[in-house]
Amino acid sequence: MKNRLTAIFLIGIMLLAGCGKKEAASADISEIPDVSKVEESEEESEIDAQDLYERFLNNEVPVTIGKHVQQGEYYSFENYEGEEYTLEELVNCIIADYIGDDDSVEIWLDKIEYAYIDCGADGEPELALHIDTPMSAEGWIEYIIIKEFDGKLKTVYSDVAWSRSYIHINEYGYIYGDGSGGAASHSFNKSFVDGDGKWHFIYSDSTELAWISEEDRVLYGNGGAYELSEDEVAKYSGEYILIDFHFNTPNSGEYYEGDTVRSYGKFAKEDEFLDWEHGYRGYCYCELDGDESIYDEDSPLRKYYGGEYFYTLSEVEEMIADREAEVGLTETIKNGAEAEWKELEINFEPYIASYNSDNFLEIMEYFPIDFSLSRVEGGTETAFSVDKNGSFEGDYHESDYENEITTINEFIGRFTYAKKIDEYSYSLTMSDIDLKYTPDTEGYETLSNGYEAYRIYITPYGLEDSSAVHYILYIPGTPVSALDDRILENMNEYDVEELKMQDVLEKYILFNTEAEEHCVWIGH
Repeated sequence: MKNRLTAIFLIGIMLLAGCGKKEAASADISEIPDVSKVEESEEESEIDAQDLYERFLNNEVPVTIGKHVQQGEYYSFENYEGEEYTLEELVNCIIADYIGDDDSVEIWLDKIEYAYIDCGADGEPELALHIDTPMSAEGWIEYIIIKEFDGKLKTVYSDVAWSRSYIHINEYGYIYGDGSGGAASHSFNKSFVDGDGKWHFIYSDSTELAWISEEDRVLYGNGGAYELSEDEVAKYSGEYILIDFHFNTPNSGEYYEGDTVRSYGKFAKEDEFLDWEHGYRGYCYCELDGDESIYDEDSPLRKYYGGEYFYTLSEVEEMIADREAEVGLTETIKNGAEAEWKELEINFEPYIASYNSDNFLEIMEYFPIDFSLSRVEGGTETAFSVDKNGSFEGDYHESDYENEITTINEFIGRFTYAKKIDEYSYSLTMSDIDLKYTPDTEGYETLSNGYEAYRIYITPYGLEDSSAVHYILYIPGTPVSALDDRILENMNEYDVEELKMQDVLEKYILFNTEAEEHCVWIGH
């Protein structure tokens, strides 16, 4: 009996010990990372980025405007840094800025195209966009690259192309731009966005044609014509391209020693253009001859175009290679295929401000508008600037330099909306005029430089009777034939002649219907 109890007791101890070991083993296993789950997590991270891009394209999540060097000459996101926009809001923002620059033209959203690219060839996806907003005067295409950071989207690059310039983006974030300033003048630039979303400027170059005429024995180019000897013509005749290379990052404030260098090349064959499937590879549109003898000391191009900052093209190529190596631009990245653009099915209607709004003063895109009084004496000017919702401020100035007397005043006021007359004109009321200085007074004013200037204060021309005065505002696009006859009678000669050359207004006209004179204001 005793032996049986002892055996049972020992078995119980073993079972308890076994349970303890099992729990300990379980605890150890839970601390070991599950490799399969780590791999799944990495895949989910990629899917999340792709999903965010798709949701942005579907107008569901916003993108933050990042702090990146702005290349856009015609439009820049500089004033919107840190702001968040859905795709619809982003498009509306771009359109509003273009309308603000030129309120006399028509603009529309033509299409949006997108491409998934792999900046820096690191396997992480980025989203590239181009937003086409043609205008009746000029068309614009906004190029944007967006990257995911910690579950949020941010712009890392933007620039603008138009009818005489192009932007090429390849599958690895390499960017090539070119533009034309005329038949003989072109410009090119190269940059790229790396895997971390940082934009790197490589260089830009501007080109100009030059040629040596055998018939005239003259070198044409570099803004001049240079007579040559028969030997120079015989040795160097042909067509050339003069090139200025620039290595400073545009708009960055950075400076590199020897930013601008000069070189030139000779066309290999006339009208033989380079293959530009992935953007032009060279410094210009055409293939160049690699003959180094064109850089000899007796070359007329070296003489008239060389100078202190002259280098041969092979020397410039070494500079470019050093720059590319410095910022991590590889041959793999440069030689990637063109991005595969797809047209987006847009699920929103962009807001495009229109003159046809019932209340013109509420259309913020058209303001401020600067007006000046037409038909005034020489040296006299009354001008004011109208902001959205009708508030305005301005000044009157007349100088008598001979007697060192200045007649001035400053004022503020407001226009209120009365009604829309037709598609070209609005009825407004001017009120709440407040003059800074009491009219018919005078005195000395101490200027910032300490000079005592004699001032005479009067009621500005055009505001003689400003209590609830009624105006008609004619907008750009108004047929000139539709203007009130009294408008032409009260405009100065220059404004009348300018108007006679137009079928429709290119500027605003503000007409005081109750005044006998000083009643026409020209605005832009």
